[in-house]
Amino acid sequence: MQEQNQEWIPMVEAARQFKISATKVSRLAKQGKIEIRNKWGDERVKLVSINELREYMDKAAKGHDRDGLAGAGG
Repeated sequence: MQEQNQEWIPMVEAARQFKISATKVSRLAKQGKIEIRNKWGDERVKLVSINELREYMDKAAKGHDRDGLAGAGG
């Protein structure tokens, strides 16, 4: 991954931006679809790469991920 170009934000904020639940973001991380890391100095806060989540969401919206968000609507 291109770590230098990635913006890492709290999982809860990422969920808010994409209008999905933080549980869904957490599940994607556990499935290995997106990467998470602990916030330096506060390990309770999980950070996600906003670019990686955006890329995943774009693919899911186009139907490339049958187990992800694409099937959630129906």
